[in-house]
Amino acid sequence: LVYKYLWSWHCNVYCFSFKFTINLGIIVHLIFEKINKTVNGFKTLQEVSEYLTEIQKTLAYSNLVEIYSIKRDFTAARETINKMYLVSSNIPYITLLELQIAIDEENEEEINKAIEENLKYEQNKFETYKLLCEYYYNTDQYEEALKYHKLIRPLVASTSFIDEKIAICYLCLDKYDEGINHLKENPLEDEGHN
Repeated sequence: LVYKYLWSWHCNVYCFSFKFTINLGIIVHLIFEKINKTVNGFKTLQEVSEYLTEIQKTLAYSNLVEIYSIKRDFTAARETINKMYLVSSNIPYITLLELQIAIDEENEEEINKAIEENLKYEQNKFETYKLLCEYYYNTDQYEEALKYHKLIRPLVASTSFIDEKIAICYLCLDKYDEGINHLKENPLEDEGHN
């Protein structure tokens, strides 16, 4: 968990003309957590937000959402997302975060709302389908996984991985003939697939 926080911090340090822009919100939050003070991460971020650009605020809030999700505090994650709408104009990005939180929480009602919202944005289709493919496949909901793998297939350049997952979904649904036919029509091309 600490490594994930440090990696998140590391990924938010950017170099431009030897000047570093540091995602202050997440660092302040981590410092307060490190010294064991109970501080609401959003309140801490508010205190430093006047010094951040819109992009930095968006990154800081998304990091807080990730931290709350890791801690399984989905109420705080959703509250932070709601605050993001006030500081960021990147609504499609925020809706993807809402979908990720719904998936992490395994809340089908919220997942369905987030799917509907995300599909309003053309640029979100691929990422939405990808998240749903992974979620439904990993939770053994093969009918839904099959549906989203078929939707994402035309959006990827190399389809072997997707074709393999489609065939596995068919097999898990006891649709052996359909799985075999899918692989015959779409032979796997990547090395390692025999």
